[in-house]
Amino acid sequence: MKTKILYEDRDIIVCHKPVGIAVQSAGIGSMDMVSELKRYLKQPYLGIVHRLDQPVEGIIVFAKTAKAAAELSKQTAASIPVLHEGQTAASISIPRKGQTVMPVQTVCAEQVQKASENIMKKIYHAKVYGHLPETSGALQDYLVKDAKTNTSHVASMSEGVEDAPAEPMQDGRKHQDRGNTNKESPKWSYLTYKVLERQEETDLLEIRLFTGRHHQIRVQFSHAGYPLIGDAKYASEKSAEYNQKNNIKAVLLKAVQLEFTHPVSGRRMTFSIQGM
Repeated sequence: MKTKILYEDRDIIVCHKPVGIAVQSAGIGSMDMVSELKRYLKQPYLGIVHRLDQPVEGIIVFAKTAKAAAELSKQTAASIPVLHEGQTAASISIPRKGQTVMPVQTVCAEQVQKASENIMKKIYHAKVYGHLPETSGALQDYLVKDAKTNTSHVASMSEGVEDAPAEPMQDGRKHQDRGNTNKESPKWSYLTYKVLERQEETDLLEIRLFTGRHHQIRVQFSHAGYPLIGDAKYASEKSAEYNQKNNIKAVLLKAVQLEFTHPVSGRRMTFSIQGM
């Protein structure tokens, strides 16, 4: 079995996913994590709580019962509070490159910290092309997933700012008035980061992911002007040249820490692997 098991009890199983294996629904003839684990567990049910992209290595938890899956899913869907117009707080700064996109709400750092105490905490390491203007900060956008191309992008004004909810979206509603039915409605997406190391052309980052959207880290940093090293799908011209020059073919993104509350015992659990 390619998947390494870090922890297991009668309710959950925590694994170290290797690069190149899909969490679920790999192509015909290709093994995925769910299939591997079902064979190992000798049971038909395995609840998917969150996912990692196929090129990404890291820690992932699965539920062995429907009850455990429901409880863990609540932790992944917990919303982050938003400051409405007229409220004041020390807000997190958000670097942006000046492209016309859907507006986002102001997020208060203190409220985020308080709200995040009982949600699933997901920490990643990533290497990006270029140097971020600040050594720590946050990115928030509305992301749109296109199932037909298996890509996501930051929503533009033409994709329906008037349809964007006043609160961060947590559901999977589809646009009813869009020509492309493969596109989902824009979903609010939020992460924070800090720079761990600066090299000549790259930054090594520690990222906390608050909303687990499709390709979220890869899309948001690419949109901000700092694409992930090794990411051909969301590369810029310069990052693609860097990848080719250094013969880098794997996305340099790794889920290094996962923290959550056990769905039955209520115990807070933390799992870590070596970073980049």
